[in-house]
Amino acid sequence: MASEIGRSGGERRGRMDRRQAAKPVANDQRAAEDRRTVLDRRLVADVAEEPGDPHPQLDAIVAHRCALSAQVGRDVGQEVASLDYLLNVRPGDQHPTVIDRAALADIEFRAMTDALTGLFNRGFLDAVLKRELARSRRHGVMTSLVLVDLDHFKDANDRWGHAAGDATLRGAADVIRRQLRAADAPCRYGGDEFAVVLPDTYRSGALLVGERIVTEVRRAFERGVGGVGLALTVSVGVSWYCAMSDTPEALLEAADRALYEAKAAGGDRVAESRCRTNAAPRSDSAAT
Repeated sequence: MASEIGRSGGERRGRMDRRQAAKPVANDQRAAEDRRTVLDRRLVADVAEEPGDPHPQLDAIVAHRCALSAQVGRDVGQEVASLDYLLNVRPGDQHPTVIDRAALADIEFRAMTDALTGLFNRGFLDAVLKRELARSRRHGVMTSLVLVDLDHFKDANDRWGHAAGDATLRGAADVIRRQLRAADAPCRYGGDEFAVVLPDTYRSGALLVGERIVTEVRRAFERGVGGVGLALTVSVGVSWYCAMSDTPEALLEAADRALYEAKAAGGDRVAESRCRTNAAPRSDSAAT
């Protein structure tokens, strides 16, 4: 059955499992915020401030955390990233001080999210793809990718203006987010294109997510958006980890080819990558 996916073989997601937050928050951030009753403190570096950027060193530590996490294949956390940056990247020229952890968490959240849609940004997409594919190689689990592109968005944007275009992008992002689990990573890939990384999800599950996104976007915008008659549909391309798509670049390229096929066929539909050989030990036929 199409719903029997992932290594457990059970239903991948249900209504209660879908993301309910107003905007995406990384799992470790959400857990930390739930636990926090008083302000925690974090040791970071105090350097000369630059105009318009009150915490330049914090931005550098956030970027170092993303890079270090991608390198080791898991999230290393704020403490490890901060200490590694101070001791190994910029040793000898730091003057540590104490700041609120909340300030660092806010900077980190803004550094990995898209300001318009509230989804994760392209930098986060690159990091999470590298991490999940490393996990697929190491542990034999499956990773899938869904690319979503708005149909005829440029023509509609030119006709109705950028305000309606921005409302359309925000609305589409909200619909996409509601179809996902907390473990999934919805990102703005660029322009009117979105990408969703689906950990522990086989081909059948990724196709199910793609079909759900197409249906729900069409339903949500059948009466228009932004106060104008701008009905919205999307095209979706799906790819998954396999022998021919075992790097972030290859996985994105495979999903992009599938997306092109969906748009060439008229849009408002899902197309899949032609890669059929899964690198994980479980065959795709066992997952469907």
